Amino acid sequence: PALEVTAVLGYLLWFLLGFMFYAAAYATLAALVSRPEEVQSAVAPINVFQIGAYLLAYVFLANQSSPLALVASVLPPFAPILMAVRISVGDVPPWQMGLALVLIVASIAGLIWLAGRIYANAAMRIGTRVRFMDAFRG
Repeated sequence: PALEVTAVLGYLLWFLLGFMFYAAAYATLAALVSRPEEVQSAVAPINVFQIGAYLLAYVFLANQSSPLALVASVLPPFAPILMAVRISVGDVPPWQMGLALVLIVASIAGLIWLAGRIYANAAMRIGTRVRFMDAFRG
């Protein structure tokens, strides 16, 4: 099918927002570890969300009226992938797009703040893995 300029701009927007969201999420969890060998296990929960969003895209393509896919496309961990799929289908109401944009931008800001707080509290603890709540409290 022919691509519209608005669809391409929508893909680019969701790619950039998804990149910033997942980069901030990875930075938040990676700040908890002090050795490179521990990073993979620390960021495993984020990988689960990415794989889940990818699989939900297939659920949405198979059944476009699925409530699960429609609700998940608004939630920040899933929105960068699922909104691009919904844009390609062409059935995204403006209020859902706006809600998804507000939620993901707020999530990016919150994750950046959280990553900074965790890194500031965990940077001086060398040698052991820091628990999330210990790094959050300081």
